[in-house]
Amino acid sequence: MGKGLRLYVLEGSHPDGFVSDCITGNFMTVPVPVKCVYGTSMYKLYKELASEPALDIVEVLRASRAENAMILDGLTKHDFDSVYLFFDYDGHNTNADDAIVRDMLTFFNDEMEYGKMFVSYPMVEALRHYPDREVFMRLVVKGKPGGCGKHRVCIDFNSCKQEKHYKKVVTAECRTDLVNWGKYGLDEWKLLVRDHVMKGNLLVDGVDAWPEDVIGQLDIFDVQERDYLSMACPRVSVLSGFPLFLLDYLGSSSLWDKVRP
Repeated sequence: MGKGLRLYVLEGSHPDGFVSDCITGNFMTVPVPVKCVYGTSMYKLYKELASEPALDIVEVLRASRAENAMILDGLTKHDFDSVYLFFDYDGHNTNADDAIVRDMLTFFNDEMEYGKMFVSYPMVEALRHYPDREVFMRLVVKGKPGGCGKHRVCIDFNSCKQEKHYKKVVTAECRTDLVNWGKYGLDEWKLLVRDHVMKGNLLVDGVDAWPEDVIGQLDIFDVQERDYLSMACPRVSVLSGFPLFLLDYLGSSSLWDKVRP
């Protein structure tokens, strides 16, 4: 029996750690989760664990960085009741591969085993890419800018590589009061959590409404792959994994009570 601890595995310390702190602090109760930054692509973590099923994710994290060794000092996998991983789709990554993303979502699908993964499309900044509700609910961006592998056939390939980084696009396009998420109050977090969950429901079930149940990460990826990544110029529908994590953890009715207008 564990100690009731939750473990968050993050790709980076900022803004991933900040966002996870805000999500937890505003909508969840104690205990405070233990956070570890893997520090590199989750593709590498998956390949390491999948190639050696007997490996312990806590020990892999402990060996990955000195900071993790300090955070996990005195703890083992058996101290954690649940493990959650937060991953950027980040299609321009040199290791990006949609087949592997599918494998990862299948592998990391149990918070009490290797962990349950939640994906942000295209990356963590998707959470604040919110010009207004109408635009956000249909907001789609390039999923693999400059990295789609179509450089021999795409006449726009060179200009695509020179486009602004997604982080800059978000800052330019998001609602002015959402530019600095360090200044968000509870109302801003409730708005973003609520509408990201409802957009997830729209993608999977075709209904712009609060879902009656959790929304599977593999179900979301199926839609992304079928409707957007398969386009001549691969796209993704902008969606953050953090609100979907809250839905999974708290359940539909409990989360709705916390985020309703």
